[in-house]
Amino acid sequence: MTACWTIARRTLAALALAAMAYSVLAAAADTDRELYAATLVRERAVRGTLSGTPASDVVVLKDVRSIVAAYQAIVRRFPASPFSDDALWRSTRS
Repeated sequence: MTACWTIARRTLAALALAAMAYSVLAAAADTDRELYAATLVRERAVRGTLSGTPASDVVVLKDVRSIVAAYQAIVRRFPASPFSDDALWRSTRS
């Protein structure tokens, strides 16, 4: 009877561990998408500034460098993400 409970506990622990690992991977997948989308919105806003009203060159250059750094951070943090290649490409376009 004790061996049966031990096997049941181990199985339950393994299932709980697998569920936690899956939730961590799922959360990471959402995070790379969210970071990429947020950086893309920032890039579009800065591009709108470039084609719109004149702004201080220093401020615009600082914004562009910040966007490039954000794209590169996505690549470093999530190298296997499907968004990494797009982020790397966009960092060279900015």
